Amino acid sequence: MYQRILGKKKPCLQYDLHHSIQDPNVFILHEVWKNKEGLDLHKEELYFLKFNQVSELFLEEKTTVFETSRIK
Repeated sequence: MYQRILGKKKPCLQYDLHHSIQDPNVFILHEVWKNKEGLDLHKEELYFLKFNQVSELFLEEKTTVFETSRIK
């Protein structure tokens, strides 16, 4: 499903789903965005807002979000 959604999102250059080897209950979504504007638009999308609402019902802990820049 996420490939279908992100396929429409040109500003999203990469989307990877990982899980921790030490704790398989920990998941990491790594996204690479073309620019901050694309990321900001993504955060306003209805599916993003609904996921955040629904995820509170089944996640044990609040999600942590890191905005980073690549070291070149």
